[in-house]
Amino acid sequence: IRRQADLDGFHGLDITLVNITAPLEIRFDRIVHRGENDGETTMTWKQFEELERASTEITIGDIENRATITIENTGSTDDLKKKIASILIQ
Repeated sequence: IRRQADLDGFHGLDITLVNITAPLEIRFDRIVHRGENDGETTMTWKQFEELERASTEITIGDIENRATITIENTGSTDDLKKKIASILIQ
């Protein structure tokens, strides 16, 4: 969920909004190494910063602030899965 309109689709439902976040440096490193989209493996820090200011990204902070749980995604994929699993069993 990146925009308020996305979240509005859940209005009236009993949901828990979970924010999964990571520091910019980690996110940049993951994007460059993952290379899912054209140009990502050669992306510069400046290009990454420009993406962070894109219209699809600037509203994320508002959505993050509405989350009731925040997960710091600074470890491995397995670490993240364990954190998500611990939330699901609550």
